[in-house]
Amino acid sequence: MKLNQRRIDEVIQGISDGLTKEAACQLVGISRATFYNWLSQGEDDAAAGRRTLKRQLFERIPVAEIECEKWHLSNIRKGAKRDWRASGWYLERTRHERYGRRFVQPEQEESSDELRVIG
Repeated sequence: MKLNQRRIDEVIQGISDGLTKEAACQLVGISRATFYNWLSQGEDDAAAGRRTLKRQLFERIPVAEIECEKWHLSNIRKGAKRDWRASGWYLERTRHERYGRRFVQPEQEESSDELRVIG
């Protein structure tokens, strides 16, 4: 399969809309192996200063992921104006060390093979 501008645009749109890279490729009909091969070649092209379609794909993916994240953050902020839980959800997931849920393991009693008869 050959990479072209249409395929790049469709994959990037899918990622911007929230799809994983793999799902966006599947939607367009690109195999996982081909996609990651293109990305690897695009990274090499970027390092060498070559302007290729593979480099364009490689460089546009992080931007698409950030656009998706930005949209969701904006949506959470809008929701937080009406309900504090949206802000709590955001803090819990993005600043887990400080605001994440902490689970304390209850101390477990040592088990014994002793049989107790009650009654």
